[in-house]
Amino acid sequence: RYARRFERIQQHGGLPIVFQSYGLTRQPGPEIVAGYAALGRYADKYLGFELTTDLAPFGAVYELETFTGMMLVPQCVGMKHSSFHREPEWARLRQRDALRPEFQLFTGNDFAIDMIMYGSDYLLGLSTFAPDLFAIRDTYW
Repeated sequence: RYARRFERIQQHGGLPIVFQSYGLTRQPGPEIVAGYAALGRYADKYLGFELTTDLAPFGAVYELETFTGMMLVPQCVGMKHSSFHREPEWARLRQRDALRPEFQLFTGNDFAIDMIMYGSDYLLGLSTFAPDLFAIRDTYW
């Protein structure tokens, strides 16, 4: 199913994102990485996703080893990370910096939007609900 959707997204000039599902997150880490690698046959580049179960029951924040394997899939050019904790995001940033510096790690930590100071890429996840208010807030940075 992901592969079919990748094709349609790319036909319209979009960048596919692998959103999580029970079928994806309930596998062992090596199988998750293998799934991401298999998706590389259907897209030159795409983004991955990890999400705490606080936000979605089917979400998962992967073990660092699984994240690293996903990051090393050439077609996976970035990932959104939403654990709401700084430590796992810092660990991912260290892995990224050591192994694949061009990999984008988008912070989904609405409790620590300063993660960009540590190297995360900024993601305005909630800004779409009130872009004018977020623009005002951002002028204070």
